[in-house]
Amino acid sequence: MAVPRVRPGREQLSETSMKYEDYLAAYNLGDDARLIDTFFHPDAVIDGPDQSFATSADFLRMLQFVHHGVVETLTPLAVLESQDLIIAELNATFTARIERLDFPFASLGPGDNLTMRFFARYHLRAGKVARMSLACWLPAMRGLPAA
Repeated sequence: MAVPRVRPGREQLSETSMKYEDYLAAYNLGDDARLIDTFFHPDAVIDGPDQSFATSADFLRMLQFVHHGVVETLTPLAVLESQDLIIAELNATFTARIERLDFPFASLGPGDNLTMRFFARYHLRAGKVARMSLACWLPAMRGLPAA
């Protein structure tokens, strides 16, 4: 299934514009330090669902904690791109390779998968992320009856 995309004509995108496909491919490789170095300004601000990070180095530390023993795969559902703004709706699937009772969204055992929906807005400056805002739909809470 093709990902729906809205993108201005190529003539409107500069050579320094970030290609979201490249970002996703790098993210899914799992090399968090390389991802940050390649796609984020050092002074990038990241606003998450429950906390903010004042620098890309702070965000890197959070990613390394989340990804310790857990593989995260981003799958785009819809993407809107312009020269200095990317908006995406994504599924993030977390697959545990080790037991992670301290995983932020739910306790995970080896082989467990958890898929969550994220909405991301990336403000770009000179082809790199200067500000990223994230929202997510949390997994169903344990013990609550279905609607």
